[in-house]
Amino acid sequence: MQGFVNKQVLQFLLPLLMLIMAMEWMHPWAFEWLEYQRYAVREWQLWRLLTAHFVHLTPWHMAMNLASLVVVWSSFLRCWTARHLWSLVFLGSVFTSLLILITDPELSGYAGFSGVIYTLLVAGLVQGWHREPVLTTGILVAVVIRLGWEQSIWYDPAYLDAWLHGPVYANAHLFGAIAGGLFSLGVTFIRPLKRSEAFS
Repeated sequence: MQGFVNKQVLQFLLPLLMLIMAMEWMHPWAFEWLEYQRYAVREWQLWRLLTAHFVHLTPWHMAMNLASLVVVWSSFLRCWTARHLWSLVFLGSVFTSLLILITDPELSGYAGFSGVIYTLLVAGLVQGWHREPVLTTGILVAVVIRLGWEQSIWYDPAYLDAWLHGPVYANAHLFGAIAGGLFSLGVTFIRPLKRSEAFS
């Protein structure tokens, strides 16, 4: 088990951390070319749908997301393969960006990994429910409550403005969580289907 965890760290966690830190080191050039910009995406700069989630507004913005990523990975995702984790990062990034593009025409720009963190968190919780149903259910309820609060009139998106130099875009968290739920449901239904096909 220890060897598997070390392999996963080398194939997923460390490369992802280094990628995000490299994008911050290349700021502002990387930010200019990689952030989500609605007009640029509409001009077929489609890579921004993916890359927007790997650049950040400030070093503090990056640091908070990287810390959250490590906590989520170490708590809920250590039994996943690197291939599934990278697939989840890709799905969460593109799905979140597409929903932003479709649902929020007023938003001109977006950057940050927090939406993908919600993808990873929800997917890890749903897939791990059978091992720790009580704990996992409690955390899922807390996540749902927080997402609901972020969509309410009582939520202040500027509460981290001093650190981020911009408002928190709560919809990215919601969209990322939806992506994680859909991924988990897909895995749940596809695995039994593959097993039944093997015996048909």
